[in-house]
Amino acid sequence: MIRPAAAVFLVVLAACRGPVDVRGLYIADDHRSSFVPCDHPDTVFTVNDSALAATYGRVAGASHDWLFVRLRAVQSDSGSIYSGAHYLRVQHVLEIRARAAGECPTIGNPMPLSSAAPLHA
Repeated sequence: MIRPAAAVFLVVLAACRGPVDVRGLYIADDHRSSFVPCDHPDTVFTVNDSALAATYGRVAGASHDWLFVRLRAVQSDSGSIYSGAHYLRVQHVLEIRARAAGECPTIGNPMPLSSAAPLHA
């Protein structure tokens, strides 16, 4: 028989996700940052990483275009199975640059972040 403390530990351990390498498009402004993975173009992750946002500002300049990024990050979700938000906790920025032709072909031309509907907080 499993002790209650051991059972809780196993549930918490199973719920934890390890870091994964992801690639997609990233954009940031003064209020929020978003990431759309190339292989899941219908999913938008909220990213709260000041170092990535600062690097984005240096690379994108005044254009505020979506940039191609490769990140090592931990994905998490909040809310219910019907509605919720997706978050990405960045552990390491592997690459950040302008999007090349043919990259992330399943993602069209995303709208600027300032034009997008507010993300769930």
